[in-house]
Amino acid sequence: IAEKNFAMTPKLNMQLNEKGVDLAYQAIKKHFNSEIDIIVVDPLRNFFDGGANNASENDNIAMMLFLQKRIEALRNKLNPKAGMVLVHHTKKITKDYLEDETFQAGAGARALRGYYTTGIIL
Repeated sequence: IAEKNFAMTPKLNMQLNEKGVDLAYQAIKKHFNSEIDIIVVDPLRNFFDGGANNASENDNIAMMLFLQKRIEALRNKLNPKAGMVLVHHTKKITKDYLEDETFQAGAGARALRGYYTTGIIL
């Protein structure tokens, strides 16, 4: 079943910029003949597109634009109802801070924290 319904790439050296979204879409559609249910981007940092200003993942505006114009664009092209799993790093924090402020542990812009519907810290 996994051979038919699961695909994973090796480490890619690409950004999900406008061209990257199109390339990812074409590659996924070429591999799968059926509708996509789940799309995983792991880790988000490796695919982040900072836009024309080459902003970092700490920039709230750049992160929101990336989520809307790249991540959502890819999902909408493949299947607007598909689940998206975005894997992201945490900051270097103390155990106490992690216990008290669990979802503030994520690295990067706060825009990311307000965007997801479900979060898991591993």
